[in-house]
Amino acid sequence: MIFLIEEGSKWVITQRNKYLPQAVPLSSQEKEKLHKWFDPAVINAAKIVQVPVIEKPLFYDRAQTMELYNLPDLTQMDSLVFGEVIAVSQKYKPSPDSTAWHGLLFKSLVRVTLFRLLKARKLIDFYVNEWMKNGFNFDMISLEVVAEELQRRFEGYPDIVFSVEEELKEYIKDLYRNQ
Repeated sequence: MIFLIEEGSKWVITQRNKYLPQAVPLSSQEKEKLHKWFDPAVINAAKIVQVPVIEKPLFYDRAQTMELYNLPDLTQMDSLVFGEVIAVSQKYKPSPDSTAWHGLLFKSLVRVTLFRLLKARKLIDFYVNEWMKNGFNFDMISLEVVAEELQRRFEGYPDIVFSVEEELKEYIKDLYRNQ
């Protein structure tokens, strides 16, 4: 487990540094569409980069020699967040003005907010621990469940504005209180 946390943290930082030079800020239209739900620091820091596919981390091969199978297939993901950098796979990118694109951006900004609140190491630690605790099922990681729920609220009730950061802070506080 320590191996996954250490290697995962290094990989996230490496990917962030790799993609940051090509990443572009959110467009003015994207900022306008999403600013009500996010702290301005998140909206202004977030950057998007198109990638052919989300890469499989190099440490995955070593993890499998340690009998860690069921690692999430990142190559099938539509996007992945590395700090403030949102890498979007070209094979999944929807039209920029579509509901699907705004939903993808919203959920990605939830993750940018999580990186901001917890920092990379603590967030990776949380994800790895929950992934293992939940039978190696990525979709059962509670912060992923919360991100999905917030995205559903955003898409289903676009006139009801809420602070993503405050929702996440409250959830994280409850999570640590109940451990």
